[in-house]
Amino acid sequence: MIISNPSIELWFLYHYTNQKAVISTNDCIKELSNRNRNQYKKGVIDKNLREKLDAECKKACERAKTSQLFQNPSSNIYELIEDLESVKK
Repeated sequence: MIISNPSIELWFLYHYTNQKAVISTNDCIKELSNRNRNQYKKGVIDKNLREKLDAECKKACERAKTSQLFQNPSSNIYELIEDLESVKK
């Protein structure tokens, strides 16, 4: 099971910063908009965000590994990423 709490936007936010404090989905979206310098819309990945997701995936995985699953904030999407990377090898 892949989990990102409070939402997938936390996983995106991990590409920018090490979010440790409890955060709401709306605050994740606001923070993404501020950091991406573009209004983030749920379900839409613009060019700037796509580039960040590609460039900082390793950092996001490292940050997510320090979170406690099911807690806010937490994500185990890094497990999927690592599995996909191992298949590529």
